[in-house]
Amino acid sequence: MGAVLGWEGILGGYLSAGRLMPLVPGAMASPFPFYLRVHGRASANARLLADWLAAHAVG
Repeated sequence: MGAVLGWEGILGGYLSAGRLMPLVPGAMASPFPFYLRVHGRASANARLLADWLAAHAVG
């Protein structure tokens, strides 16, 4: 059990499938874009995560 802060564009499938549940009603739009930079010495797992995030980005 735990809590996660995330974007509906990434977590929407988990919410729809019932694998995650909203902690509170409503959502907030972000007024700023987000950027992802992977360090040159990042681990293979960090690169996999970065690739997954980029593949599921909305906008």
